[in-house]
Amino acid sequence: MVAGLLALSVVGCADNGTGAGATTAGSPPATTTIPSPATMTSNAVQCAHAAELRASVEKLTEVTVQPGLADEIRTDLEDVQSKLTDLENEARGEYQNEIGALQSALTTLGTTVDALAADPSAAAVVSVTKALQDVRTAGRDLLDAVGTRCPLLSPLPTS
Repeated sequence: MVAGLLALSVVGCADNGTGAGATTAGSPPATTTIPSPATMTSNAVQCAHAAELRASVEKLTEVTVQPGLADEIRTDLEDVQSKLTDLENEARGEYQNEIGALQSALTTLGTTVDALAADPSAAAVVSVTKALQDVRTAGRDLLDAVGTRCPLLSPLPTS
C-alpha cells in the first residue's frame, strides 16, 4: 500500500517553455527539485495514516445515537484516537492546531459517552450527538490540512 501511495506522490516536472533540457542564452539551466526518497516515503505513510483516520472518523460520526450504544461509540472513539496518534507521530509536529482540536473534541465526546452509559436519557443522547458533530468538524479540518500534502485523500463529508 505504501509503495502505491509512494508512486502516486511523485511530483511531475514542469517544462520551462524552452523544450526539455534546453536553455536560452544567458539563462542558467533549469533544475528540477525531486523530493528525497525519505520525504516521499514519509508523505506516503502520512497519507496512509490520514486515510485510515478519515475512515475511522466517518464510521464514528455516522452512528445514530441512542441509549444502549455507548459501548459501540466508545470502541469507535478508541479507534479514532489510535489512528490520530499514528498520524500525529508521522506528522512530526505538523498540524498541531488541528490535531489538538480533534483531541479536545474526542475528549469531550468521551465524557458525553460516559454520561450516556450512566444515564441513557434524551439529554445525554443530545449531548453525544453534538459532541459527534464537533468531532466530525475537527476531523474534517485536520484532514483538509493534511490533504494539501495528500491530494488523493478524499475530504470528509460535511454531514
